[in-house]
Amino acid sequence: MAPQPPDPIYTFRKSMAQINSLFVTSDNNTELLFACTIQGFLHVWDLKTKREIKCLQICEKECLAIARLNNYFIIQERGVGLKYFGIKDNLDWEIVRTVNCDYNGFCKIIVFNEDIFCPCDNGVIRIYQKNSDSILICQNEDKVNKRGEVMFMKFINYRKGLLVAYESGIVSFWTFNSNNVPRIDCERTFTDTPMCLDFCDITGEGVLGTSGEYLRKFRLDNDINECCSTIITNPGVSSVAIRNDGKLVATGCWDGKIRYFSMKHLKLLVVLDHHKEGAVQFLMFTEDILKSNCEGTLIAAGSDGRISIWDVYTKKKLES
Repeated sequence: MAPQPPDPIYTFRKSMAQINSLFVTSDNNTELLFACTIQGFLHVWDLKTKREIKCLQICEKECLAIARLNNYFIIQERGVGLKYFGIKDNLDWEIVRTVNCDYNGFCKIIVFNEDIFCPCDNGVIRIYQKNSDSILICQNEDKVNKRGEVMFMKFINYRKGLLVAYESGIVSFWTFNSNNVPRIDCERTFTDTPMCLDFCDITGEGVLGTSGEYLRKFRLDNDINECCSTIITNPGVSSVAIRNDGKLVATGCWDGKIRYFSMKHLKLLVVLDHHKEGAVQFLMFTEDILKSNCEGTLIAAGSDGRISIWDVYTKKKLES
């Protein structure tokens, strides 16, 4: 008889609405977890004491994402734009800047090398650069082959480019020349609408989750080539996270389950059934971030307003 899947090592359950994004900080002896919700609230949890230490409404509309840029936190508000916050010692948040961006999709901003990559309507991506209001724009000029809205973005560090998944099924890799002019280096069309992706710089491979039943692995060389795929029992993947060593991938699915796969062949390893209502919206591995958790710990957030922490296939577990 197959062993029962494990329970999470901890679950944050306070009355939170659907959680869209998580962010973790580890400064000095403090480890904090920030959770943004569909109702515009930000919940701040102490990961050591497991207590909520702050709850404030930072958006009138839906809070899509939270990111950090130097000493500021960037909040992405759906249909409004970006808000820059400074934080005082008592965790009071003070807004210092706003950037209007009338975007009504679900793609989250990303911050890399002090540049902010911001999705906009009609498949446009704006890049706000450090200490400047000037922007670069990545957009589709091919009127025949429309890509549709931006669904997900991931900056590829070792290639210095941006992977973008569009609602048409196209995944494009944008690169930038010495004058920071963006262009499409390569692209590939997949079936079903892409919902999420992650990429591993070690293996040069990524995993794409879609609205359909397939989870797909691809490789980025001179082109985007599909390596293998696997069928998920119930269609729809909202979030995907690849562990830093490139050996394990976790998916947050529309049926509320978290599925672990081997990265090599996308072999299903375990199904975690904890989030009972709606999709698992966000996943993140915590390597090199938290000292209080072992390497490979997974944090998940769902439509049910719960945040779960998992110790599955971690280095500690494999050595025991």
